Amino acid sequence: MNSRALNESMRLDALHELYLLNTCREDDLDQLVSLTARVFNSPIALLSLVGGERVLFKARVGLNAIDACRKTSLCSHAINQRGNDVFLIADALNDQKYRDNPNVTGAPNVRTYAGVPVRSPSGAAIGTLCVIYDTVHELTDDDLRTLQEFGKVMEGLFLKRRRVLQL
Repeated sequence: MNSRALNESMRLDALHELYLLNTCREDDLDQLVSLTARVFNSPIALLSLVGGERVLFKARVGLNAIDACRKTSLCSHAINQRGNDVFLIADALNDQKYRDNPNVTGAPNVRTYAGVPVRSPSGAAIGTLCVIYDTVHELTDDDLRTLQEFGKVMEGLFLKRRRVLQL
């Protein structure tokens, strides 16, 4: 098994160990995503969990979909960031890599995307906390640090969850 496949296997194992998939909505996760949307004045904010073929929107503001195809999800790129570096697409329509993405050319009409990896207690990137704009939106360095901090808070919620599951 190559290292990428091994890392993917470990990442998916970490995701399943937290029992986040196929569960009801959770107030603490919903509240943090709602707060993120308000602080960033973003029409869409998501806590995405990146599975094998699908991306589940565990908590969401401004988007009715509950999941998406991993192949076209921008969140599936954000999980590849080192540490909690922000994955930023400043103007998706003018970004050669993403301008033909169906999420850019159609609903939700992504123009600016910023997402930070959210890691399991073991350190595996299991998803993202992201903000999405349907217009080009400039994010400052302070904004990016704030998103990173919110991502760390989300990770703290996952750590508490693991502790509760171990009782």
